[in-house]
Amino acid sequence: MDWKTLLNENLRKHLYFQLGEVNKNSKAFSKAKEPNRAQLWVAVANLSQLVSALNIRIKELECKLDGDVLKKKVKKKSQKRKISMI
Repeated sequence: MDWKTLLNENLRKHLYFQLGEVNKNSKAFSKAKEPNRAQLWVAVANLSQLVSALNIRIKELECKLDGDVLKKKVKKKSQKRKISMI
C-alpha cells in the first residue's frame, strides 16, 4: 500500500500539489549526487518562497491598515477641532 493513501484527504491534496511543484525542477535535482535529498531541498525552497510571498502580502496589508487607522485618527482630530471652534 502506498503511504500517501493513508494521509487525510486535505493533507494528501497539499502533498500532491507540492510534488507537482517540485517535479517542475526535476531536471535540476535529478543531476544531483543524491537526487532524493536534492528533491527535498527543492520542496523546502518552494515552501520558503510561498512563505516569503505571504509575508510580503501581510506587510502590505498591515501598512494599508495602519494607514487607514492613521487617516481615521486625523479625521477624528479635525472633526473635534471643528466642533470646538463652533
